[in-house]
Amino acid sequence: MKHIRTVCAILLAALALSACTFYSSDPDIARIERAAARAPKDPTPAAYMSLAEMYPDNPQAQALVKAASKGNVKEIDRLIDAGADPNAVGTYGKTVPGWVLYHPNKAGFRRLLERGADPNKVWYDKDSAQSSLLHWAVERSDAIGTDYLKMCLEIGKGNPNLEPPDQRQRPIVIAVQKRDTRAFFMLYNYGAEIDYELRERYSTGSLADEAAVYVNYKIVLFLLHKGVHYTHHLDHGIDIHKSIQQDIDRGFAGDTINSQYMWFWRCVKFLEQRGMTFHYGIYWPPAVLDTTPPESLNTSAAYSAEQPKNINMLMQQVDLTYPLPVWADTPETRENVQSRQQQKAGTIIIDYLPKDQTESDWKSVYTIMTTYTPGTTLDASARMAMETMRKGLGASGTITVEEHAPDHQILHFASADAAGPEGIVYLGKFMDTIVTVRETWRSVDAATASAYHAKALAGMRQIVMKKGLTVLPMN
Repeated sequence: MKHIRTVCAILLAALALSACTFYSSDPDIARIERAAARAPKDPTPAAYMSLAEMYPDNPQAQALVKAASKGNVKEIDRLIDAGADPNAVGTYGKTVPGWVLYHPNKAGFRRLLERGADPNKVWYDKDSAQSSLLHWAVERSDAIGTDYLKMCLEIGKGNPNLEPPDQRQRPIVIAVQKRDTRAFFMLYNYGAEIDYELRERYSTGSLADEAAVYVNYKIVLFLLHKGVHYTHHLDHGIDIHKSIQQDIDRGFAGDTINSQYMWFWRCVKFLEQRGMTFHYGIYWPPAVLDTTPPESLNTSAAYSAEQPKNINMLMQQVDLTYPLPVWADTPETRENVQSRQQQKAGTIIIDYLPKDQTESDWKSVYTIMTTYTPGTTLDASARMAMETMRKGLGASGTITVEEHAPDHQILHFASADAAGPEGIVYLGKFMDTIVTVRETWRSVDAATASAYHAKALAGMRQIVMKKGLTVLPMN
């Protein structure tokens, strides 16, 4: 770990030195940008909060979530027996098990629910939509699977139709928006209502309208076949007709390789048979439409419990999708992960280790880092990374370019010492953000090292960088 820490520290310093603050050439806009840079920053996002930040002035809650994230059931019982509240409220209104959704451990989460954690307790967070543990179990299901949602529904007696007082979102709306069919059908099978009026103003009229807005045409067709009402002329907001016509106009209707393509045209046909008309322009439906019944979307229990293969995280300007650690990429090993998040001005770092290893005694470590650094090119970052790695590996170490693309490079590094570090590094650039994903191992047998190399390389080739958050220049 010492070698890797040195590498990361030097690379961070190099990136920081290369970063410059650029303001608009327009003096009025530049004045606004400087004021924004000096303004107090919002609290740390929940995903990166420490225990002290999430539950300030509540050492019992801090101890409870620490025990839960490690799966220490006996310690959870001891703390609750001593007066710790499993529904203690922290930053952003999140109750104790909410932190565990960011540091998942099924045994710890289950025990909190068994000892009284309430998935229906409403979270209040300033002007944000009112939420709950049940809502966030859906929100996080694409990253951690649906087992946590199932525990909320079964053990915690979660209400699948929970509608907070602001009436803005039920859990099933989140599943629709995230296009998560596993979470959608789990809620549906536990009694979630699908034919009801959405009450948030200036939005959509029904769940079918909402699914169309989020280009979730698999679910749209299922809802249409179930007789869910839909609207055609909303005075405010977007109805199903507007959504489909917009998708035709923007070319989605001609995207034959999109997984939603056939479902989209099947929805068009369904609605046209009931009197709705669309203007195709240059796009026409496929000559033969699939006839698979939409009920087939009712996925099996095995698929619902399947572990995800990737992690999705908002980091700086990037909505980053990156692979699971090589030692934790199966359902059996998925929970063998401990993590630490750090956030500094312009930099976010996430470290992952197996639970039985420490920073001073490790065999495999995984580090994700994003640095907001306007003016830094990908090639310059790659050169700095290589120079830094060479210093850490020594003269006999090797660095090989595995892949070179306009927006990213993938490197393999190895020490000549059998006990030294080896690994794969992904270096990417998205807008003004440099992305570094590093998987490192050492002191493992040759077969394990070979397997790690193959897994890590395959995983790095699946990394996706999309538009995330807007980041203002910082001093």
